[in-house]
Amino acid sequence: MPGIHYIIGTIFALLAGVSTYIGLAIEKKAVNKITVENRSKGFLKTLLKSRLWVLGIFIHIGLGTVFFVIAQFMIGPALVPGIMISGLVVLIIAASKIAGEKFTLIDIAGILMLVIGAIFIAASQLVIDSSKINLADKKIIFHIFSFSFLILGLWLLSNLISSKNIKYKALFKGLAAGFPYCIGNFWITVFYASMMPVFKGNSSSILVFFLIISIVILIVSNIFGITEIQSALKCGEVGYVIPIQQIPVQITPILYFYYVFMLKTPGNNSLIWILCGMSLIIIGGFMLGKKQQALT
Repeated sequence: MPGIHYIIGTIFALLAGVSTYIGLAIEKKAVNKITVENRSKGFLKTLLKSRLWVLGIFIHIGLGTVFFVIAQFMIGPALVPGIMISGLVVLIIAASKIAGEKFTLIDIAGILMLVIGAIFIAASQLVIDSSKINLADKKIIFHIFSFSFLILGLWLLSNLISSKNIKYKALFKGLAAGFPYCIGNFWITVFYASMMPVFKGNSSSILVFFLIISIVILIVSNIFGITEIQSALKCGEVGYVIPIQQIPVQITPILYFYYVFMLKTPGNNSLIWILCGMSLIIIGGFMLGKKQQALT
């Protein structure tokens, strides 16, 4: 049975998801108010002048980040994104009431597939204890940077395809908006793993290096994450691009649990939960792809 630490971390992850998706719905409403002329030129400057958009950013980034960081610290990065995606149910309501978007039964079914899939992954209990990560291990160092460059490459590829393929522009902009958060979610674990020994006086040159670089990456990834999401919202409905954005965010924690940190599956049923969860996320993504075809 999960301990109190796990339960509290789960509650904060749920709060992070709810605040994030409500904030995004408000941001989309602000984007919808911008004229076509201003969307092509001075888009971000126009947004910065919008009180509605600033409110959305405060809820999305301000409150959402506080809840997210607490949840990450308590239960690790492998579970938090999966629990947060439960807030997509709130997104459906918020996108309908705040941004005025409409959803078909297929749209709702696709989003619920993502939610259930993420819950299955969370049920696998792939908890990463950052205090047990050995950043001096050469294999882990290699895996950290190879994984980071892989995600960076997929991010650049998604943006390239979105610029060439108008029909599926919103689809690939949605995917591109997810990759900065994949990097941030991953590197916050490296940050915790390096920060704790350094502040306890057990620092080394490699730990200080990882602490500094993780802080820089977290700042940069969050900045790019915000700009990528606004760009995606400009191309498509919030009820479409945000669920699509969540596909890489949900899958990558499994990769760095096994590949980067080389951890063992925690329970006999964990692998079943993971495979079922990934299958549902992929199916939900295909279902939402039908919505993109209808929009173009």
